[in-house]
Amino acid sequence: MSSLQNGHTEKRYYAGVEGGGTSSNAVLLDERAEVLATSTSDTTNMWNIGIEQTSKNIAQMVADLRRNARLDRDVVISCLGLCLAGADDETMNNKLVSHVHSHFQPAQDYCIYNDTMGSLATALPSLTGIVLISGTGSNCVLRNPDGSKMKCGGWGHLLADEGSAYWIATRAVKILFEHDDNYRQSHFDINVLREQVLKFFKVKQRSEILPYYYAPFQKAAVANMASSIAEGALMGDPLCAYLYHEAGRRLAHHINAITPHIAPELLREPNGVPVVCVGSVWKSWECLKDGFLEALDEAVPPLRMLRLDGSSAYGAAFLAARKVGVTLAIDHLRPIIDFYHYDRATCKVDPQRQQLWDEARLKAINSAAGDQPCAEQLY
Repeated sequence: MSSLQNGHTEKRYYAGVEGGGTSSNAVLLDERAEVLATSTSDTTNMWNIGIEQTSKNIAQMVADLRRNARLDRDVVISCLGLCLAGADDETMNNKLVSHVHSHFQPAQDYCIYNDTMGSLATALPSLTGIVLISGTGSNCVLRNPDGSKMKCGGWGHLLADEGSAYWIATRAVKILFEHDDNYRQSHFDINVLREQVLKFFKVKQRSEILPYYYAPFQKAAVANMASSIAEGALMGDPLCAYLYHEAGRRLAHHINAITPHIAPELLREPNGVPVVCVGSVWKSWECLKDGFLEALDEAVPPLRMLRLDGSSAYGAAFLAARKVGVTLAIDHLRPIIDFYHYDRATCKVDPQRQQLWDEARLKAINSAAGDQPCAEQLY
């Protein structure tokens, strides 16, 4: 119920921030869920840039929202919803909110969640289902009707991020380096991959790529290279196609991991368990599809796969309003595309294509005579 419906006459404002590993988006809504302003900033992942810089980026976005909406200086934003990549630890979350408020006071109240919650709130008014992120990094969260959650992944590029843009790009770079070093020869022709990598980084030799990985590390810049690998896959290059096929498999493993925890109510959804697919890698679904379907376990139920075609900052603002007892009607702001329905009984990888992928994986595993395959090549 809005504040007007509650009998209040003053206008109230709610801000939401979608914080990604590469960039962040913010939106300002009024109590009628009208969009008053939007703004953008760099990453707001506190594990990558620290609490101080994250706070500055958040404060700048809110200041831009106020300026773009032409709010008077004495107008207060009732609540600020923060849905940020890396916001998984309650202690760190509280430190961030405390720092934001004590230094900048952008709002009267706050709520903070992982970025998956903003995506879920944007796509599904029930706030129940699965969110599977594959952007700069990767993450998967299930939220059941009773509010219980199960998480798989989302631990950053040093410990996780499988199937993400960063994972695809770094696998491509490692294959190139290992092949040219004669450490592990690729059984695939590597010329297209080499051309895509060097062209993306605008360099002529491998050593010129190192500044992106070291001092200062540029995770987002590396992750952006995944789109060049997708280009190679769409041109028909087997190695680039294989990398996306394997990314699809890694994303499917996330679904496998959380499947045993899906509540019976969700399993009874008539169109399948909703899976909100977020991030730039999902734009290359045709490159991911075979690997994703191939790796799903038999226990995985029918899935209704949805892609967000816009910002999850709307969901963050919805959660901000909910924090202070207001339900915003944001159905007109839910930018979702219903792009695939999975049912094991009907969704099969073509046998001939399956044989090709099996042969490709065998090539990757036996990448050097007598060499023992590393764990990440085996599953």
